[in-house]
Amino acid sequence: MRTDAAGLPTRAPARPGRTRNGTRRHRPARSLLATLAVGLALVLPAPASGQADEVPIHDPVLIEADSRFYLFGTAPGITVWTSPDLESWRPLPPVFDETPGWVLELIPEFDHNIWAPDIYEHDGTYYLYYSVSQFGRNGSAIGVATTPTLDPEDPEFGWTDHGMVLKSVPGRDMWNAIDAHVLHDRDGTPWMSFGSHWGGIKLVQLDEELTGVASPPTWRGIAARHRYWKLDERDAGDSA
Repeated sequence: MRTDAAGLPTRAPARPGRTRNGTRRHRPARSLLATLAVGLALVLPAPASGQADEVPIHDPVLIEADSRFYLFGTAPGITVWTSPDLESWRPLPPVFDETPGWVLELIPEFDHNIWAPDIYEHDGTYYLYYSVSQFGRNGSAIGVATTPTLDPEDPEFGWTDHGMVLKSVPGRDMWNAIDAHVLHDRDGTPWMSFGSHWGGIKLVQLDEELTGVASPPTWRGIAARHRYWKLDERDAGDSA
């Protein structure tokens, strides 16, 4: 198998029949949403008061901050909802009014539909990781924006976009830079898992600022499924 400088595969395996089995890490925050969406979109119009018992959401991620819950999901600009009790929900403005400029440079035809956010708090700062891509392609990237508070009524509130953390290039990378999830290990080292189709789920060490890949980079493979060896490397394939 050919590998790139990071030690990740640059081609599909040359022999059929080989598999690499593993289990993708479960997100505890997402389990709280089982009664809301179970990872699928549920559509129920909000009443006139602006409150809703259920919300339209896809790829949900949830965090509790200052006695309130904040829910983020795939949508134009990233959809945001808030609740005091996980029962009554109120919509908030999207994270991005416009597509970040770096995204349009990478994907000129991008439609502003930002995927699979992941929210993470560290040392008083909230980090929102997000994915930009197109269906069936791995010309993708993961970006990150930060804010000191999630309360839009706080004068300190405001999202600052830090641009791209990581990208994948069709024909070069046998992985897809989407679906980020970030944490610190027991030693305090930050890691980001990501991936879909192609070579499976990967893990990469982040820098101390949590806005880029550490230098020198450290990469790991977490899980992958069998991929038919004759598939074109630019094809997402059958290994989701």
